[in-house]
Amino acid sequence: MDDRALLSLLERNMRSGALTHAFIVTGGTGARRAAFALDAAALLLGGAEGRVSERIAEGNCPDLIVLAPDGDSIKTEQVTELSASLRSKPFSADRMVAIIENADVMTPQSQNKLLKTLEEPAPGTVLLLQSDNPERLLQTIRSRCIILRLDAAGADHGGSGESLSDAKTALSAALQHVKPLADMFAICDKYAGSRRDAAGFLHNMETFLRDMVVGVRDSGLIADAGNREIAAQLTMQTDKTFRAAIGLIEETRRDIERGMNIKYCLRDMGVRIRQEGLYGKSS
Repeated sequence: MDDRALLSLLERNMRSGALTHAFIVTGGTGARRAAFALDAAALLLGGAEGRVSERIAEGNCPDLIVLAPDGDSIKTEQVTELSASLRSKPFSADRMVAIIENADVMTPQSQNKLLKTLEEPAPGTVLLLQSDNPERLLQTIRSRCIILRLDAAGADHGGSGESLSDAKTALSAALQHVKPLADMFAICDKYAGSRRDAAGFLHNMETFLRDMVVGVRDSGLIADAGNREIAAQLTMQTDKTFRAAIGLIEETRRDIERGMNIKYCLRDMGVRIRQEGLYGKSS
């Protein structure tokens, strides 16, 4: 997803009152991740335009905390100090934002320390973890964050028309249990021919689900008219269910990148999302 689309997603989340308290920003170059995180912080702290952006650019925004590695790692003491700072009241904005640069170089001890903050976040705080390699973060940390993946410049996900339609069909069917598994497998198998095809399919599934996360509170906040109609039908599902499905898509993407069988990965993902729709909706 491009940077502007991701910022628009954040804005819709804020408007819905369902803003996630932690994100992992990955993909793109290090400079691009850093720039995106600052743009996101400006948006979260009062809008992308105006004085807050100027303060951030000047390094003079008291409601933004930027945590950078100390040497070649981020140490426990740094995370402890960050957690204490996040318990303070915002200076002028409605919330406090923390950016953790190169979050994947946190030591195991500092990751466990951060986990406590993610499990019990202070009200009105948002954390943006920049990471070139999210796999180096604890699974318990990844599971508590929404992943914002910056596309490579000029990336072509492929199948943007048919793939998007199939992604919506497969997901809405899985979450509502209106199609047999064989039909779901048939859709998944269409994109099992190459990593590129699978990546496009997964990208479209994730994009659709992020709209559903926004639509949990108010489907009118979804920009795409077709997605608004689907969100209105998925009234039995919860924010937790959609986020869990996004996590399963991210896991499937990683498995395919590791070289696992594409067809198996996609089919397994479909089954697990279907199970999440059945058992996770009342959680």
